[in-house]
Amino acid sequence: MYNGDNFLRDFERYYSNGRGDAIFHAITKHKNLSDIKTVLEIGAGGGWNLVPFLKCGISVKGYDYSRELVRL
Repeated sequence: MYNGDNFLRDFERYYSNGRGDAIFHAITKHKNLSDIKTVLEIGAGGGWNLVPFLKCGISVKGYDYSRELVRL
């Protein structure tokens, strides 16, 4: 999963089109944004799913097995 010459580029391209927005919209559809104080994601990759929350001023934390994706 985390190998091959192009895996970082592939992950970056996969999420560069706002893919994290889908999770953000799914959660905020059922929970008021003002009620969300912190978001934790396990298996966060490069943290793309966390970006929309971060942009709204919400504290975020993500963990991933891949050091390369975390640096990305």
